[in-house]
Amino acid sequence: MSITDTTPIAADVGHNRELKDLLEERHQLLTDRVAELIAACARAPERIDDDATQGKVGDLYKLLSAAHKKGEASRTDEKEPFLMGGRIVDSWFKENVVTPLERWMAVLKRRSDLYINAKVEAERKRRADEARAAQEEADRKLEEARKAEEAARPKVAERKLEQAVQAQAVADQAADIAAAKPAEMAQTRGEHSMLTVQMRWTHEVSAWDELDLNTLREFISRDDIEKAIRAFVRLHKGTRQLQGVRIFEAPNTQFR
Repeated sequence: MSITDTTPIAADVGHNRELKDLLEERHQLLTDRVAELIAACARAPERIDDDATQGKVGDLYKLLSAAHKKGEASRTDEKEPFLMGGRIVDSWFKENVVTPLERWMAVLKRRSDLYINAKVEAERKRRADEARAAQEEADRKLEEARKAEEAARPKVAERKLEQAVQAQAVADQAADIAAAKPAEMAQTRGEHSMLTVQMRWTHEVSAWDELDLNTLREFISRDDIEKAIRAFVRLHKGTRQLQGVRIFEAPNTQFR
């Protein structure tokens, strides 16, 4: 296989077919036994009405269990060399390719985050200062127009009012610029890359004991809730009740 060949080593169709044939040959006795047991199950009574029938069903179940155990053991033995090969492949790529790259990607990402955060905050402050100064200028012009009107100087008041309107337009524009998204403040470019900023909402739990789980109910899957209930029942074994849940003992049959 050449260095440029990207075909996965284990993807050989012929090899897979040969492996299936080998498994069928190697475990012929086991598959024959499975076929016998399945045929016996098809003849088993659908309803159990007496202990004698239950005994026969129990015997059949035990034979099925033994074949199942043998099958699982054989499957594990046959698969182990492939799993070992997979672990070797994973380990090699992780050690020599993935982990070194991810480590330095994380380092460079942290450095970029620190720089961009500082750049965004500085730009926000600059724009906020400009917007505040522009609004103060617009307010000053409006106050001058008001004083000129109070002093019965209509022409001066009219001119000052026009200046105030223009100044307010500048202030509004500065306010819009100050409210711009960080993505518009912190784009940077390299020769072959461009860094952009996207703000995201995140969280940090400050007090686990105070979490409002009822508010989070719609975001918790039923499987996770069932898992929590099972853990609660196993721990307390009926000594504590749980609202909305009926906790009781039920038979769990086991064939020996």
